[in-house]
Amino acid sequence: MNQETIYFQWGRIQQNSDWLLPILAFLLVCFLVTRIYRYDSKELSSFWRWCLPMLRILALLVLLIIYLQPQWYAEREVQQNSQVVLMVDTSLSMGLPNSEPVMETFLAGKQDAETLTLSRKKAVMEILQNSPLVQNLRQKHDVILAGFDSEINKIVTLQKLAANNKTDKPGTIQENSASTESSSKEVTENADPKEKNAHEGTPEENSPSSGENPLDWDTALEAQGTETRLADAVRNWIQANRVMPLAGMVLFTDGVQNAGGNIDSAIQIAQDARIPVYSVGFGSTQPMENIRIYDVESPVRVQPNDPFTITALVQGYGLTPVSSQNNGASSSKIVPVKVHLFSRPSTGNTQKSSEDNTETQIATQEVLLSDDGKVVPVRFEVTPKELGKFTYTLRAEARPKEVLKDDNERETDIEVMDRKTKVLILAGGPTREYQFLVPTLYRDKTMEIDIFLQSAQPGISQEAEQILDDFPSTREEMFAYDCIIAVDPNWKDLTNPQIDLLDHWISQQGGGIILIAGAVYMGETVGGWIEDPNMAKIRAIYPVEFVRRFSSVRQTSFTARDPWPLDFTREGMEANFLKLEDSLSESHRAWMEFPGFYGYFPTKGPKPGASVLAWFSDPSKREGENLPVLISSQFFGAGRALYLGTGELWRLRTKNPDYFVRIYTQLIRYVSQGRMLQQSNRGRLMIARDRYTLGDSIEIRAQLTDSQLNPLNIPETFLDALLPDGRLQRVSLSRDPERSGLYTGTLTVLTEGIVRLELPLEGTGERLSRRVEIALPDLERENPQQNHLLLEHLASTTGGLAFQDSDEAIKKLPAIIPDKTRTITLSATINPKYQRDLLKWLMISAVFLLCMEWFLRRLLKLA
Repeated sequence: MNQETIYFQWGRIQQNSDWLLPILAFLLVCFLVTRIYRYDSKELSSFWRWCLPMLRILALLVLLIIYLQPQWYAEREVQQNSQVVLMVDTSLSMGLPNSEPVMETFLAGKQDAETLTLSRKKAVMEILQNSPLVQNLRQKHDVILAGFDSEINKIVTLQKLAANNKTDKPGTIQENSASTESSSKEVTENADPKEKNAHEGTPEENSPSSGENPLDWDTALEAQGTETRLADAVRNWIQANRVMPLAGMVLFTDGVQNAGGNIDSAIQIAQDARIPVYSVGFGSTQPMENIRIYDVESPVRVQPNDPFTITALVQGYGLTPVSSQNNGASSSKIVPVKVHLFSRPSTGNTQKSSEDNTETQIATQEVLLSDDGKVVPVRFEVTPKELGKFTYTLRAEARPKEVLKDDNERETDIEVMDRKTKVLILAGGPTREYQFLVPTLYRDKTMEIDIFLQSAQPGISQEAEQILDDFPSTREEMFAYDCIIAVDPNWKDLTNPQIDLLDHWISQQGGGIILIAGAVYMGETVGGWIEDPNMAKIRAIYPVEFVRRFSSVRQTSFTARDPWPLDFTREGMEANFLKLEDSLSESHRAWMEFPGFYGYFPTKGPKPGASVLAWFSDPSKREGENLPVLISSQFFGAGRALYLGTGELWRLRTKNPDYFVRIYTQLIRYVSQGRMLQQSNRGRLMIARDRYTLGDSIEIRAQLTDSQLNPLNIPETFLDALLPDGRLQRVSLSRDPERSGLYTGTLTVLTEGIVRLELPLEGTGERLSRRVEIALPDLERENPQQNHLLLEHLASTTGGLAFQDSDEAIKKLPAIIPDKTRTITLSATINPKYQRDLLKWLMISAVFLLCMEWFLRRLLKLA
C-alpha cells in the first residue's frame, strides 16, 4: 500500500469561517482605494481612472495571497508493522543452572540428554537460535531483541518476513527490504515531526539488520548484570515506545527481581497501554539445594611457628534437613555439613593447573547450616612450619542433589616468612588517636613499631622498638619501613630531600602510607601546610583535594555538635580492610550501630583516580556538591595512600575494643601490600583489592625495572591471566607516562572463581604473581530459584500468559500474540524550495505593482 495523493491548501485556512476576516478586510481596502481614486482622478481620462486603482488592488490581492500561504501537500498511506519485543534477562543469575530440560520436543534426536539441561542463559539461546519461535513470530511482526538487567540494552530488530520469504534459518539476522511496504525511508525529511516520530519511533528501533551476518548470541546475551530490575525494564520500554504498534512483550527470565521499582507500577503502565506481557520462566521453582563458602578470612603473611586462624563463612540454601529445631512458632531446618581444609605449595604458575600440586588435608570440621542462607563461621587454627607461599583450600562436601558445586570451595594464599611488618608512626603531637594506636600496634607480634613524635622532648619513653629524633633521611633508613602512619604531622618540618625520599619510597618502592587528618597542623592552628607552595609534593600524596582558603576568615573548628555515622560507598561496603566482623553483613550492622564521629576535615572532593570509601554524613558540612571525604585511597605510583578524614577511630573502642585493633591491622596490611608482596627485586605486581564482583574491572599495576635495576622503559608488557574456566588470557600493560617503570592495565572477568595473574620478568626466569577472587553479587545469589508467582501475576494482570514449559511457549506464542499491523497516513510538503520561491516572486510582484502605481501618479502629476 503506497498510494500518494497531491492536494492544495491555504495554510491560514483551517475551516470555512477562516475566510471571512481576510476577505472582508480585502474588500474594505478595495472600496477605500476606489473611493480615493474617484476624487483624485476626476480630471483624467477614463483609462487612467480605471488603471491606477487596478494596480493598487492587484498589489493588495498579491499580499492577500501571500498572507493566506498557498501550499501543496502529498499524503501517503503506509503500513506500520506490528512489533513483538523479546526481552532476555542478562543478569548474573541467568548464568546459574536451569535445572529443567529445555526444548525436549525440538531437540529430540539432535542432541544428547545432557545438553538439554543448560545454564539459564544457554537455555534462552537454544530457544532463540535453534527453535522456530523467532521465525514464526516474524510472519506477522517485527521482532525486537533486547536484554535487561540493571538497564535495558537493545540488541537488534528483525523485520517482518515477506510472503515469499518464510524459510530463513533460525538464529540468522537477515535484512528483508521487501518485507513491508512501510519504511522509515518513505518519510521525507519534511514530514510533520509528530507524524514522522509516530512512524519511526526511536532511531534505534528502525536500525537495519546486519545483512546476512549471523548474530553472536553468546556475546549479545552475556549474563553479567549485577542486579535485576524487571519492573523497570517493562515500564521503561512501554513508556518509550507507546506510539508504536506493540503487540506484546515476551520476557525470558527467572523472575528474580532484586532492585528497582515495584512490579505493580509496571503492570499499571502495561494495562494503560493495553500491551500484554508474556513470560517464559527459567530455573527451578523450588529452592535450589546449595552450599556456598561465602568468604574466607585469613592473614596475607604469617611467621613460622606462629599460629594463625583461617575462617570460612559458610551458607546453605534449600537444604534437605535431617533434624528440626523448633523455637516457638518458627521452625529452622538444620543440616550438618563437613568442611575440609587442604594445603599445597603455591607455584604461581599459570601454565600449570592446581592438580599438578599434591594437596595435604590439614583438618576437618562439621558445621550446622540452616536452609535460609544464614552465614556460619568455621575457624581453623594452623601453625605453619615451613617458609614459603602456600595455597589453602576450604572445601565443603556437596549435597547429593546439589547442582551448583563451583562455590563449594574457596582458596586463599598465605606467605610464611620470617619477617615482621615494620611501621613508622609519624605524629605532630600526642593526640588521643596516637595514644591508643602506639600500644595497640606495639603488642602485635607481627609488627615492629618505630615512632617519631615531632612535639616530644628528648628522653621520652614510649612503647616502641625505636624512638626517632628526626624523619629518615637516607635510603637505608627509609626503605626499612613497610608502612607509615602519619597522624596530623607537621610536614613543614621535613626538608626537601626528606620529602623527595618519601615520594620515592611510596611511588617507586611500593611503600604504604596512612594519612590521618587533624586540626592542628592541617587546620592552620599553628599555620597549616595546606596552602604552602613548598608542600606540593605532600599534597600530591593525599587522595583528596583540600579546601583552599584565601580570605581572612579562617575555619578553626572541625567538629560537629553531634556524632555522625559514616556514609559508605559501594566500594567501601565491599572493602575487606574496613570490616569490623567476619561477615560483611555483620560488619555492616556493626557500622550502622556505631554512633559515628564528631571530627572531620573539610575537603572539596576526591582526586581523579582516587576511590572514596566513606563520606562524613553531616549535610551541613557540605563543601560545594560534596560531603567531606572521610576515607579515601589511591595508588601513588607503586604504593598506596589511604586518607582518614578524622582522628577518631579510637571511638570504635566504645563499641568493641577489638574493633580498633582489627581495623588498624587491616589498614596496615592493605597499604603495605606493595612492600610485603614484592616477589623480586625486578618489580612488584599490584591490584587494588583481592576480591572483585563479577563484571568489575580489575585495575592491574606493575612497577618494573630492567637488568640494571633502572626503571623499565618499553612501550608495553604483557601479563597472563588464568581465568576460572581454565582459559588463558593475555593482558596488555601500558607504560604510565607520568611514572617511570610503572605499567597499568585492566581485566574484566565474567566467570566466578579464582583468577591467577602472572607477569614474566624477561631474562630472569622469575614470574610475579597475584591471585584475585571473582564473586557473584549477593543480590543474584540470595534467591536463585524461579519466581513463578511474580511472573504469573505480571502476565495474568496484563492479558498475557506465563509459561514454564519452553515447548509450549514455542508452539503457542506466535498464535496468541495479536497482529497489530496498522496503516497510517503521512503528509509531507512537496518541494518546499518551490513554494519559498513562489512567495518571493509574489512579494516582488506586489512591490513592482506599487512602484508602477507610484511612477504613473508622478507622471500624471497626482499628489
